[in-house]
Parts: sequence; structure tokens; C-alpha cells
Amino acid sequence: MRLIPLHKRHSLAQHALRRSRRLLLLAGAVAGLLGGCLATTSLNPGEWQQVPLPESEAKPTASALGGARRTRVVVFPTTESATARGIGLHLVAASTLESVLGKGGVEVVDRTLATKLDEELKLVEVRGSGSYGGPDVADFALKVVMGHAGWANRFVEASEFKDKKGQITRTPASHTHEGSSKMTVRIYEIPSLRLVQEVGADGAFKSEGNKAAANANDAGALMRAATERGLVARRADLLNEFAAKGYVTERRTKGDDSIFRVMLGKASGAKAGDEVKIFARKRNENPITKQVTFDEVMVASGRFTEMVGDSESWVRVSDARAAGGVRLGDVAKMAHSISFLERVMTR
Repeated sequence: MRLIPLHKRHSLAQHALRRSRRLLLLAGAVAGLLGGCLATTSLNPGEWQQVPLPESEAKPTASALGGARRTRVVVFPTTESATARGIGLHLVAASTLESVLGKGGVEVVDRTLATKLDEELKLVEVRGSGSYGGPDVADFALKVVMGHAGWANRFVEASEFKDKKGQITRTPASHTHEGSSKMTVRIYEIPSLRLVQEVGADGAFKSEGNKAAANANDAGALMRAATERGLVARRADLLNEFAAKGYVTERRTKGDDSIFRVMLGKASGAKAGDEVKIFARKRNENPITKQVTFDEVMVASGRFTEMVGDSESWVRVSDARAAGGVRLGDVAKMAHSISFLERVMTR
């Protein structure tokens, strides 16, 4: 058997991963095109009738009305996977997460600019509590905690199939290469450093129809592919954690359609055709402690029209009943979802 030098080795897993990345990019482009097609065309707000809006139960504060901006996050890798040391899966996970968030409109801060924050987070993980008093570098800090990772080879026996015409189709024996990777994304609020969310991301990668069995030289590529896929598959969930939000300031109607002016624009990553969800803030008071909290309840959903400004935009809501439940000062959030093609490619 002729050996291929290691620096020239391009495993089937790596080739398949590159192919999946291209398909994911295509899926994103298709989703964007379809979303754009749903935007209102030739919209002139002056042709729509202005309708008074009742006030929200919980008005936004003056500081909140200062204008929406992209959420700033910084991503830190943790230790390597205990079952896959030496191949840097934690670094692959961190860089993949940065790419997923950055392409989704989140402002990703260079982690080298937040060394003090990283030190404080490590102390919090040891002590269980703490806070950050350094420079204002981000709104949230993320840490990718690696779990179990592994790889396998499965032999598939040769088979044959005879159709109704008696023609026989033979499938030769082959090997299926598989990789797996488990991760948890921890999300910390800054400056409190309170752990606000943990998002599990289990990735799997499979390459079928290989002539040769997978071996130790293929292991790294298989597990790296699984690590990347696991995070890409949770793209929508992660992006919704950091969705830019603004507030509803005006409503206009034409027939059963309504358009709402919201404090979200290009500075927040808004684009024509993208989905927007509108939430009412419901006041709750603890009868014992008298502490007041607010729950967000979705009342309507719509899409950005082509009238997207730097800091404000018009959102169209076609459901007349839902539009009637929107109030002045309700929260408008950009929404993210994963397309069918993306879902298939990350299985």
C-alpha cells in the first residue's frame, strides 16, 4: 500500500465537510432570497392611515430608547474534550461559534481584547459567583464546554436489488465514517457574570460509500466536522438569544394590513424581508415580596418592508387580529430560523 504524506492528506471527511459548507451557504442564500420576496414592495407610508396606539403596560426606559444596536458578544474556548485531546476541538468550536454569530448580525468582539473578562469568568466558574468591573467590551460572554467526542467506522455489506424487469443493481461493500461531538454553550451576562443560559449542541457527521475503512488519521477530521455541524445546527437558537430589539412607535393601516414603525434599522442588522416578532411586556408582582417582574408574550409577527432606515424601519403585519393587540412601546425583536435545506444538511 502506498502511503500518502500527512501534509498532503485530504480525507473524505474533509472533502464532505467542505461540500456541506457550500450547501449551507447556498441554503442561506436561498432563505435570504425567499425572505426578500416576502417584503412589501413600493411601500409609501403616507398612503396608509395612521391609527392611535394604546400604551404598553410597561413603557421602555429613557436609556432603552437611546437606539438599538447590535448585541456584542465575546467567545472563549474552554479546555479540550477529555475524550479527544490534542486535536483542538475546543478551538474549532469557538471559531465556528464566532462565525455563526458574526454572519447572523451579532457583533463578535476579538477575545484578545477581553483578557481581563476571561480571567474574571474563570474565577466565577471556580467560586460560583462574581462580577466584572473592567472595560465595557461586550454585553455577553460565551464559553464552549466540550463533552464527549468520538469517531467510528461501520462496514456495509455488498447488496443487490432486482427490479420488476429482472435487472439487477449491485452495490459493492463500503464503509461509513462517523464522527460525534457533544458541547454546551454557556452564556454569561455582563457585568453581573450571571449564567443566563446553557445551550446544548450535539453534532454528528457521517460520510457514506467510502471504499476504505476510517482510521486514526481520519479521526480528527471526523470529530471536527461533527463539532462544526453541532453548532451550525443550533444557529437559529443561538442567534435568537442575542436578537437585536427595539420598540414600536407607530401604526398605520390599509385594509386588513398594518405597518408598524419600530426602532430597529440597519445599525441593528435589519434587512428587508427578515422576520420580526413583537412582544408585550406583562407586569407581575409577587404577592409576598412585592417584587415586580415582566414577562414577554408574543402578540404579533411580521417582516421588514423595504423601508429600512439606519435606526428605524417599517414592519408589515398582515394578521389584522394580531396587529390589533400591538401597543405603543411593545418590544420588537429580529427573529431567526433555520431553513429546511439547512436542517437537512446539518443532520
